[in-house]
Amino acid sequence: EDELEKLREEALALLAEGKLVLSKSELLELVDEFEKISENTSYDAVLALMRTYSRLGEKQQLALKDTEGIKIAQQIIAAYNHEDASTGIRTEDLEWNIRLVIEDVEDDTVAKSIESALENSTVLQHWDIYLEDVLTGERYIAYKTICIKVPAGLLGDWKVYDELCVVHYTDDGEIEVLNCGTDEEYVFFNAAEFSIYAMVGMMEETSQTENHPAFTVPSGTQTGAEANSGWLIWVIIAAVGVAALMGIIVLKKRTADEE
Repeated sequence: EDELEKLREEALALLAEGKLVLSKSELLELVDEFEKISENTSYDAVLALMRTYSRLGEKQQLALKDTEGIKIAQQIIAAYNHEDASTGIRTEDLEWNIRLVIEDVEDDTVAKSIESALENSTVLQHWDIYLEDVLTGERYIAYKTICIKVPAGLLGDWKVYDELCVVHYTDDGEIEVLNCGTDEEYVFFNAAEFSIYAMVGMMEETSQTENHPAFTVPSGTQTGAEANSGWLIWVIIAAVGVAALMGIIVLKKRTADEE
C-alpha cells in the first residue's frame, strides 16, 4: 500500500506540472507505436508521438529513451524543420525540435524603406524569418548565431549587381547591413536575431540628378566632384570660344560697313 501511495503521489505531482501520466498498458502501446516508426513515416505522425513523449515524466521516458524509433523520429522532424519546403531556405545549426519558419512579407513598406536608406539598392527578396519549437508551438529564441542558407536561384540575376548584401530590418525599424558569402548553390549569412531579412543588390554608380548627367568615377584618386568640375571647365571653355567667335563676326561686319 505504501508503494501504491508513493506512485499515486508521484503521478499527481507530474499532473500538477502539466506532465502526461500513462498507465502501464498505455505506455506499452506507445512503445509499440515508436517501434513501428520507419524512414517513411510521415512528419505529422512522428511529431504527434514525440509531443506525447516530451510530456511524459522522466521515469516513463526511460522506457522509450533507447528505442530506435526515437532516433528515427528526431531525424525525420529535423529534416523537415531545418529546410523550408516552399523556398528551400535552410539551416543546420538548430536542435531537431526547432523549426526554421519562412514567411513572405506582403507589404512593400519594408522594401521601400531599405531602398530609400541605401543608395542604388534593389531589394531582390525579403522574408520574415523566425524560429519555433514544434513541441510547444511557441516561438523560440536562439542564444547563438544561426547560419541561414538561401538558394541563389531565388534571387534572379543577382550577379549583375556590383555587390550583394543582407539587410536585417529589426522589429524597431532599424536597418542592419550584414555581410554574406556565396557558393555554387547558396547565399549564406549569420543571423543573431530573427525578424525580417532582405537580400539586396547594390550598384556603385553615382546618382543621376535632374540638371546634370551622371558621371562614372574612374578608378584611382579622382572623386565625383572632380569629375563634375572637369565637365564644368569644358563648358566654360566652350562658352568663351563662342563669345570670341561672336566678337570676330561683329568686328568683320563693322569693317565692311566702314568700307
